[in-house]
Amino acid sequence: MRLIGHPLFKLLTTILLFVLISLKVDVAEAGKRLLTLPPLFAAAVTATAFFALLVQAYKTKILLPERSVGAILRVSIVSQIYSIVFLGQVGGDIAKAGYLVRTPAELHRIVAAVVFDRITGLIGLLVLGLAGLLFNTQHFDPVIAPTLAFTMVLLLTAMLAMFFLNDASVAKLFGWLPDLISRQLRDTVVATHVFSSSVRTLVASIAMGIAFQAVVVANCAWLGAGLGIDLSLASWAVVICVMSLVLLLPISFGGIGLRDVTLVGLLGGSGVATERALALSLALLGLQLAMAAVGGILTLLPYDKPAAED
Repeated sequence: MRLIGHPLFKLLTTILLFVLISLKVDVAEAGKRLLTLPPLFAAAVTATAFFALLVQAYKTKILLPERSVGAILRVSIVSQIYSIVFLGQVGGDIAKAGYLVRTPAELHRIVAAVVFDRITGLIGLLVLGLAGLLFNTQHFDPVIAPTLAFTMVLLLTAMLAMFFLNDASVAKLFGWLPDLISRQLRDTVVATHVFSSSVRTLVASIAMGIAFQAVVVANCAWLGAGLGIDLSLASWAVVICVMSLVLLLPISFGGIGLRDVTLVGLLGGSGVATERALALSLALLGLQLAMAAVGGILTLLPYDKPAAED
């Protein structure tokens, strides 16, 4: 794990993956396609990406009602920097928890909320992905589709099971790890049970997770259409689900290379030209960089953590 998180390893992986893509795809042509997007269209897609973060902020507030939506949104935008530079989405979640913590006493609760938030978001993603497969199986290889469906069901079952494991099962699950790490993970997972013990909270968080992922899928479909990629929303749900799961792997900077390989492979299987698929990947990277840039500006602005927020 230490090797995977090392910046040199991530840099080498990023370079190797992008070189691999460059050998298969005309990068210059992909760049030209990207530049054909009208500025107003690009601005609208970027605004929608920020709107998705706003939906995510409302989702997080379900778990942390004492925090304001504005404060959570600010943290979510700033955490985009860490998602690019450090351990991918995991790095963003760590930064988000760090910014939300106000006192040492609430550390486990905040970390548990962020973990719970991430899990219910992934549940929403998997629900949309499975629905996409169910309603649009003809667009996917007859071998790949069942494999994707099985993997998604397995992941969905595992994530839901985490909310219902008793303390003894959690201890066994992490028992093989070093004691310090095992104890921290065990305490965090057990702490998430505080949120999942409320059916209302669990259902609301999953529902908001589906809403958030739906905005992301719709925005990617809109962006793809602007680049000449004609796919149904059901197909986009599957593509974005698989891409998002792959990007959980913290092996490249900002998902560069990893995102490209995934989209070129998935969209290529649906008959999309590789240049268009790569143009979409570069556009999604541009959205991430735009959010990180705004996050950088926010870190430069004065901001005091209030003692309490409604």
